[in-house]
Amino acid sequence: SGEPMERRKDVVRPERMPEYIWYDAAATERVPAAWLVPDSLGDVADRLRAHGVRFEPLARLPASVEEFRIDSATTARGELEGHHERRVFGRWQAAQPRASGAWLRVPANQPLGRLAFTLLEPRSDDGFAAWGLLDAWLKEPAAYPILREP
Repeated sequence: SGEPMERRKDVVRPERMPEYIWYDAAATERVPAAWLVPDSLGDVADRLRAHGVRFEPLARLPASVEEFRIDSATTARGELEGHHERRVFGRWQAAQPRASGAWLRVPANQPLGRLAFTLLEPRSDDGFAAWGLLDAWLKEPAAYPILREP
């Protein structure tokens, strides 16, 4: 073709690089027995299914649930892979179960329980809230739509 061609030389040149092998947690959280997802969050169920996370329909909410009360939320100005990263701040507290609508129960004690934790917890760096999948339900900071079973 007459175009210049790049040829690899048999030269090895070691490069010194820093190793980042130790991390300290910025925050910790305890794992619940399960997460309770409103069936109206159809995207969440579809994505859990696509990831292989197991869940089951729930006839009624348990008597004891926790909800994440949002104190504040921030949205990144710049885009990351087509999304504006969202961070929510607040705390889990005991709540009265909401009786309306159908729910899905995502148990934590399953092979992909750690993945479920990463996806469903509101303060997770790689969760559904951070990636903007729950923006329609987080327009006015009040309560995170996903509950926990303690």
